[in-house]
Amino acid sequence: MAKVLVVDDEKSVRMALRKTLERDAHEVLEAEDGDVALSRLADTMVDVVITDILMPGREGIETIQEIRETYGRLPRIIAISGGGQTGKADFLDFTEQFGANRVLEKPISRDQAMRAVREEVEIAQSARESGQRRGR
Repeated sequence: MAKVLVVDDEKSVRMALRKTLERDAHEVLEAEDGDVALSRLADTMVDVVITDILMPGREGIETIQEIRETYGRLPRIIAISGGGQTGKADFLDFTEQFGANRVLEKPISRDQAMRAVREEVEIAQSARESGQRRGR
């Protein structure tokens, strides 16, 4: 079981991801924007952050940058976007340059969400174990 933080301004998206990931035995926290997400991370470290890119307030790119500056390589970050008016691929390609580990286009299927989180959790656990073996 892993801890996952879902960041999206659309409550329906957060709820759908929560249900899907809880069925896969993950603990899920929610945040409606980047400011709330950073506050949650200050209180509880998570294995994976799934963040929307286009949100009011602190949007996804800013949130990803702040997470990377504050926490380094962990948690793993999955960026999601429906693309707004410019197109999905533009936003998602751009997010990898700012520290997202993976990008997914909305709408996201249950299988796609579970598979992505499982893979990112495995990477996070391997990174932690590697760091512990080196005495970090």
